[in-house]
Amino acid sequence: MRCRSTSLLAALLPVLVAALPLSVSLSASGEARAEEIEITSDRIIFGRDNSLFSMPAAGGDPTVLLALPWSADKVTRLRASADGSGLLVAGEGFTAWADLAVPDSLRFLPCSGLADISSDGNRVVCGTQDGRNIAVYTLRPSLAVRIIAHAPTELMFFGSEPDAIVGVSGDTIVDLNTMKVLSSHRPDHSLVLTPDGQRAMGSYQEDGIDIVYGFRLDGKAVKRTLMHAASSVATSADSGWAAIQQDADACAVRIVGGQYMCWRKVEALDISSAGHSLLVASPNEGGDFDLLLGAVRGTSSVKPTPLVEHVGHAAVFWPVSP
Repeated sequence: MRCRSTSLLAALLPVLVAALPLSVSLSASGEARAEEIEITSDRIIFGRDNSLFSMPAAGGDPTVLLALPWSADKVTRLRASADGSGLLVAGEGFTAWADLAVPDSLRFLPCSGLADISSDGNRVVCGTQDGRNIAVYTLRPSLAVRIIAHAPTELMFFGSEPDAIVGVSGDTIVDLNTMKVLSSHRPDHSLVLTPDGQRAMGSYQEDGIDIVYGFRLDGKAVKRTLMHAASSVATSADSGWAAIQQDADACAVRIVGGQYMCWRKVEALDISSAGHSLLVASPNEGGDFDLLLGAVRGTSSVKPTPLVEHVGHAAVFWPVSP
């Protein structure tokens, strides 16, 4: 009987292992252990004084990345392109772009409203300065602009390369170049697209509760619940993970599969390029913020690691290390 049981166990073991959650693996002794995932090799970009700084996410000394013509406190949004080559810098009344391979390359653009940067870092989309149309600025290899005769909205992002620009028309999400319907419904707020342009997520209010759903941009748009009482913040450069804010907690969520990990009483800012780490902020007594890093590993979250103190609110992962 022992021989037959052992044979049966051996036959079932591959099936049992395949059924385990991705955050759990088997040790040589057969006991479950937390899968060790290394902290991302991405860098962090943040503002302090009159400059943008960068530093390794694994810890280290910050170095000046870009000088600013005003205090870094005025920067409300930083967004690095998925390939790590370009940076969008935005605040109240200004939008700028920088080539992360070129020192002092900050270039201001005549924009209004929310702006977004393409996955390859070469283009920025935003409302025109008069707020009536959409402008697509090409920054590399030379400066060019294309105007789309469509009213800009708060939901306007680049989709898949090279040409799709995702925006809103009525209650639908469309490719603004062709007006092809990508989704028959639109979120109430916090629309975020994956860099590959294949999926989107956003918050829909239902019975007074904001629920984050994810869906494909295929025109069918079957919604799948990701998290209740939450808003979407950002997606990883590999399009696999999302940073989501759930009330006072910051969460990393796998977009397809639903795995998640949360850290209490901190604010989600960004998620690393492969979803290994979550960048979070915590206000301090000085009126500014401290940055911390939550490692996405195992089956339960551990206290986030402090990175840097007394910085501006805007911070982002830089997907490609210099």
